[in-house]
Amino acid sequence: MIAAEVPEDAPSVASDGARAADARLMLADALSALRDLPVEQREALVLVTIEGMSYRDAADILQIPIGTLTSRIARARETLAPLAPGDYAIEVTAGGAIQVTGFRVVP
Repeated sequence: MIAAEVPEDAPSVASDGARAADARLMLADALSALRDLPVEQREALVLVTIEGMSYRDAADILQIPIGTLTSRIARARETLAPLAPGDYAIEVTAGGAIQVTGFRVVP
């Protein structure tokens, strides 16, 4: 048997596993919250943030004015924001990414 010293600041497998499990749960919660949005808000949010469409293209696909699309996305963001547990954040950025703490689903 060979003994080796492990630096005290080295992450343990257990803590990495726990962080990964927490991250999966947070992402599952975020996706569940996304599914719970009203259809109109979810469609607008998904087209712009996940599919990466411009506001103009998304509005054209949904056959609505850009102002209506913007309002739907804003309402979706407002709905998702308070659902974040504890110190975590669920945010849809203007750049088109859904952020859950350190995890991102980008177009």
